[in-house]
Amino acid sequence: MSLFALTQPCSANLQVFPTRVVLTDQKKNGSLSMRHIGPKMERYRISAVFYQMKPDGSMSLLKDGRSEPTSLVQHLRFSPREVVLQPGTEQVLRLMLHPRKRLPDGDYRAHIYFEPADSAEQEGTAPSAANGAMQLRAKIAVAIPVILRGNATAKPAIENLQLVRKPKAAPEFTANLVRIGSGFLFGDLHLFFTPAGGAEESVGTILGLSSYIDSRTIRFPVSADADKLRNGKFRVEFRSPTAEGGGVQAHSEISLL
Repeated sequence: MSLFALTQPCSANLQVFPTRVVLTDQKKNGSLSMRHIGPKMERYRISAVFYQMKPDGSMSLLKDGRSEPTSLVQHLRFSPREVVLQPGTEQVLRLMLHPRKRLPDGDYRAHIYFEPADSAEQEGTAPSAANGAMQLRAKIAVAIPVILRGNATAKPAIENLQLVRKPKAAPEFTANLVRIGSGFLFGDLHLFFTPAGGAEESVGTILGLSSYIDSRTIRFPVSADADKLRNGKFRVEFRSPTAEGGGVQAHSEISLL
């Protein structure tokens, strides 16, 4: 049994930084730093893979993503492809853009996938009484996106913004993040609420949100109490990452009763 985490810097026994690598025609090299924080030696296999994004924002691993129009898998060279790490040790992975032919203008992507060589350990020798299955302890793999920025452009828009109230649970907001153009979207979401006659306050931040398709659903909980989100305005902003200036790229607002 193997689990994976997309763009998570720390998962189970492995830390990987940075959580996103951006390449260009001028910057064709990059690196990732791995740190093993587990209690014993671990072997990791490293590969380049392609995830297909679905309209709900989830990601599905393709067995062979090299034929996808925006796949960078076949155009990446990286080393090493397998490492053995002792507890507390680090290893640097170096990668390079090496296209087999001139790529058409546009954005391309892949994920560098770090997987424990022994992706599941047997906890015991006896099957469970319920279904006869062996008890397994999952080891979690980490997938880090590698983006090639071409000359493609993309403008974001936020549509169909709604606030969903749930009994005995934090409220959630839903919206569609729409892409106008062919480039990839990457940025941060900032949530605000302004009560009638009051001052605006922040009620949530979602960092590192991406979209590789024309429209995807976004759904996240709001930190404020549901009873406080009444008789006012709720606003969502999509901003460029702080390292790129943090400017507002798109926004949407609704009135709450």
